Amino acid sequence: MKFYCLLIIFFVCGTCVTKAQKDQVEDEIRSSFDYSKKVLTYVEESISYMNKCKHTSSLEDAKLYAKRAKNEIDYAIRECSNAVSDASDAESEASDIRCDDTESEADDAEEEFSAAKTKFDDAYTYLRRAENASDSDEFIQNYKRSLSAIEDGIEKIRSGQVNLREALNNLNSCKAK
Repeated sequence: MKFYCLLIIFFVCGTCVTKAQKDQVEDEIRSSFDYSKKVLTYVEESISYMNKCKHTSSLEDAKLYAKRAKNEIDYAIRECSNAVSDASDAESEASDIRCDDTESEADDAEEEFSAAKTKFDDAYTYLRRAENASDSDEFIQNYKRSLSAIEDGIEKIRSGQVNLREALNNLNSCKAK
């Protein structure tokens, strides 16, 4: 009789732990996704400032908008770091409960967000150079490079978001071990 009681307790507790572990993975996936949405919000604001550069008649005004765009990219970089970190945590926790497909998708999201962060770091550098440009040609060259890096970063963020959606779908069908 004691054996059956212990077996039932083990089964119930094991199920609770697995459910709690899956919930933790889900929380990390959702948190990473939320950070990635914040990244896109800051990036959109940066692009808005960059678009204002096109409609100004003075280099000094354009440099001011470049500075504002740079500040928004700086915020995006911070949120991107958080997205990377939470995707990494989701990967690790999915590994702990042997949800291999979830682990793989979370790893892919982490890689995409890390690549996006690199692109946004590049954009920041180009915007800083534009902000300090000595003439309009130098400004335009760095402006264009920054915009290209931002567009590449956006693509990486969106790809990482797809990976997180897949990770969540896989988690829901995972039979944690």
